Amino acid sequence: MLTRLPRQIMWSVVSRALLLVVATAIGLGVATAAARLLRSVLFGSSATDASTYVIVGVALVLTVLLAALLPAVRAARVDPLAAIRR
Repeated sequence: MLTRLPRQIMWSVVSRALLLVVATAIGLGVATAAARLLRSVLFGSSATDASTYVIVGVALVLTVLLAALLPAVRAARVDPLAAIRR
C-alpha cells in the first residue's frame, strides 16, 4: 500500500464501487420481474414504468460512485508515512 500512486488508490476504491453498479443493474432486473408478478397490487404506475426505473437506477449509481469516490480522493491525498505515524 505504501508504494501505490494516488491514481492506483482511487482505482482500487472506485473499482469496488463499480461492482455495486453491476449489482444495481441486476437488482433492477429482479425488481422488474417482481413487479410483473405483483402487477395486481400496483396503483398509479405500470409494472414496467421506465421513468421510475431510470430515475432510481441513476440515483443509486450516482450515490454509490459518490460514496466511493470521496473517500478514495481523501485516501489518495494522505501521505503514507504520516498515516503510519498516527
